[in-house]
Amino acid sequence: MEPQTVKQYQISYSNQLTDDFALDITAYFKDMYNLVGLAYIVPSTGIFNTPYSVFQTNDYGNARGVEFTLRKMATDNIGLNLSYAFSRARGTSTSAESQYRLVILGGNDEYSGEKVFPATEYFLAFDRTHRINAFVDFVWGDNEGPTVGGLKLLEHSHINFTAFYQTGTPFTLYGPKGGQVGEYLGSRQPSSWRVDSRIERDIPLSDLFGESMGNSVLTLFADIINVFNRTEPIAYYQRGGSPDRDGNVLDRQIGDFSPVPWYRDGDATNPASVNATQYDSYG
Repeated sequence: MEPQTVKQYQISYSNQLTDDFALDITAYFKDMYNLVGLAYIVPSTGIFNTPYSVFQTNDYGNARGVEFTLRKMATDNIGLNLSYAFSRARGTSTSAESQYRLVILGGNDEYSGEKVFPATEYFLAFDRTHRINAFVDFVWGDNEGPTVGGLKLLEHSHINFTAFYQTGTPFTLYGPKGGQVGEYLGSRQPSSWRVDSRIERDIPLSDLFGESMGNSVLTLFADIINVFNRTEPIAYYQRGGSPDRDGNVLDRQIGDFSPVPWYRDGDATNPASVNATQYDSYG
């Protein structure tokens, strides 16, 4: 097989807008040739007419995007780093394994039953169109911060928040019969976001033990992961794209279930309430 070839271009621009603010802009373009994919061969003649699959290096991919970053120094008790990235990753094969799954685990047309391979470029499985990262840091130095009862409660403290928002990755939608519906990787999983935080306090040891401690500092901190306690699914069913429903239609009729009555509590005087049919695998 031929070696993979990559052509990549990048251009960046940085500008200090003011004494406190700076702006960075980066744009990139990347072409990837001879990616490993899979070919599904159906022999038309010959003794061995069983379909088979072979690896090939005929696939192509490209990634392009631009990122904007706004930075602010920690002045006036606040620092900031905010970035926004727009990117597109398209190609004819995310990986050789992705094509293998098409052959082995599915990828048949819903109506014809034939194996379906992408006929043109599509969004690759790791594509995320939008991503926002934000870091906000509140800083209080010596003799700074609000005063309560004559005490500077936030003196020598940091309180920062780290947040991100990103759009979902593509997935292939399948119909009730298990066949592909729509374009390969043509549907998009939901977006996600999260906020983390850190609270930090510096204690100069010279305040406790005198000048002999020099500039030594004791730092105490607490990390808060997922401040808003968001719960997001880790996977989605390809039939319908839901994390809760697998896409199979529930069509239960009267008589599908056992007519055995269930009792809330066991009663020794009622043999039916302690029958083996009253217990599941958990007792």
